Formats: sequence, structure tokens, C-alpha cells
Amino acid sequence: MRKKVANAAALLFREEGYASVSMRRLAKEVGCTPMTLYAYFASKADILSHLWAGIYDEVFAELSALAGSIDSPADRLTAVAAHYVRYWVGNPERYRLVFMTEGVSQAEVSSFLESSAAVGHHQLFFGLVRDVLGSQGEADLKPRSEALLCGLLGIAHSHVTISGYPWCAPEVLTRQIVSALMTPSGRKEPQAYGR
Repeated sequence: MRKKVANAAALLFREEGYASVSMRRLAKEVGCTPMTLYAYFASKADILSHLWAGIYDEVFAELSALAGSIDSPADRLTAVAAHYVRYWVGNPERYRLVFMTEGVSQAEVSSFLESSAAVGHHQLFFGLVRDVLGSQGEADLKPRSEALLCGLLGIAHSHVTISGYPWCAPEVLTRQIVSALMTPSGRKEPQAYGR
């Protein structure tokens, strides 16, 4: 029943928007009473969190398997980063559900992050960046890893939401970002805006 509810919710959220779908509407779609839904999910936000968690579990299972199959740290990071972007670009409805669902409060997002493995899944990237940078890059690990994730999501976002523009292939853009972020930090950093 949880799977049936989750599948119906995913379809309704995509077609009608998360904010427009009530538990009553979802119950009607599934063919049960609203009270029956509450036996499986505490709230509409709980259903959305369940959907997000399933997507994260899927993509990071793929990424972990790929990471385990490549020996070179630089090649492993590049391949995993490219697959991460390819996953979102190849599944635009999932990208929109996770990153573009309207009507979700910051509290609901925070609750998801605190109660799910999503943050832990992203530690994969921190480990891959650490493998490339070595012990000399420990001070740069957090900003470089987070910049990498932001850049990868930016590539996916651009390809998903502005698909009519002739972007370079996601793999080309991914290699550019990985290469730029993994260069030694001995180069002079650009000055912050306004200095």
C-alpha cells in the first residue's frame, strides 16, 4: 500500500503540483479513505520525503557501484560526477520533484535532511575529492566538495530547465568543473567581489 500511495502521489505532484494535492485528493486517487493514508504516512510531507529518499538511494547506489569499479582517484571522481549529472538530466521529472517542488517549506526540507541518509550520501563526493587532493587538500576539502556539488547541480538544472539552449554536453561541462576545482590551490585565488 505504501508503494501504491507513493506512486500515486508522485504522479499527482508532477501533474497538479505538490501544494495543490491534499491527502483527501490522494486518498481518492488511491481508492481509500484519508484516514487509511495516515496509517501509512504521517503527512503529505512524509510522502514527499519518502519519494526523495527513494530517489537519493537509487542514484547513490549507482554512484557507489561506479566508484568501486575505477582505480584512479581522478578518473573515479570524474566518472561519478558525470554520472550524477547524467542521472538528473536523464530523469528530469525526478530532478524537478527533488529540487523544484513548489510549496515545500524550509522546515520540511530540514526535516528530510535530518531524518534521511541524503546528507550521508553526499559524503561520497567528499571522499572522492579527498582521494584526489590527498592530505595536502584537507583545508580545501569542504569548499571544493560543496562547489563541485553546486556546479554539478547547476549543469543538471540548466539542461533540465533550459533544454532549448544548445548547452555543451553535460560530460564536457562536468570535466571542466572537476578539472577547475581539482587544480592545486597554490595558484592565486581571485579576489572576492567588492574588494
